Amino acid sequence: LLQAAIVGGLLVSAAAVTAQDWPQWRGANRDAKVAGFKAPATWPTQLTPKWKQTVGLGDTTPALVGDRLFVLSRVDAEENVICLSAADGKEIWRQKYAAPQPAAPSGTAHAGPRSSPAVADGKVVLLGVSGMVTCVDANTGKQVWQKEEMPKTVPRFFTSSSPLVAAGLAVVQLGGHTAAQNVGVPDDFILLFVALILLFMAVTDLLRTGRLFGRRPREIVAVTGAGSRTGSPTARPGAPSPAPFAAPTAPSPVPGGSDE
Repeated sequence: LLQAAIVGGLLVSAAAVTAQDWPQWRGANRDAKVAGFKAPATWPTQLTPKWKQTVGLGDTTPALVGDRLFVLSRVDAEENVICLSAADGKEIWRQKYAAPQPAAPSGTAHAGPRSSPAVADGKVVLLGVSGMVTCVDANTGKQVWQKEEMPKTVPRFFTSSSPLVAAGLAVVQLGGHTAAQNVGVPDDFILLFVALILLFMAVTDLLRTGRLFGRRPREIVAVTGAGSRTGSPTARPGAPSPAPFAAPTAPSPVPGGSDE
């Protein structure tokens, strides 16, 4: 049982790290890469804590922009977005709103949000554990807008993806089942079994013939986590978060083969 989410500052080395914003899940480009980082010649055997702050329940990562950290957590019956000083951990502002307690069986052990904040254009966009989407001002914490597009409809393990801000739009993955449908639905195991059989067939076919179900594999440019039974009224989104990508204007030929 996760009792509290702790955000802490760690001293790595003497000014060997180049500061860079980490404004959303997996960083500025959503690729888990830090530009301009110079690793120290010798890593310390133990990191030195500079500060720590208890912020509440959650399975999220903070966002770092400039000298501020933005954290989403749950405290009692409310979800809290908290702005902390990255230098000393002191609270700068806090905005909170009522949020339903995630139901059993999957919600009780992890009652807090699982989505990381996204910071862009002076705003912080948040996706709560039950699908509430909130935008607050990054400087003051004042709520700009809040929407619940699909009330009482959540994935089996509640919302676990993180919002994406692109071209002035907040992109989130919503949808799922009602509370009654989220309890004791055995078809997930059937779908998993079928998926494993198809995966085994695909790998066997690829190793034997160099083709995937009779076709040469192309370069994969994007994968979405749409969940099971996509397109049906009860389709549930998965945990993967959305990410931008540049779609090719025309198919690329397969080297050494025909462009099927």
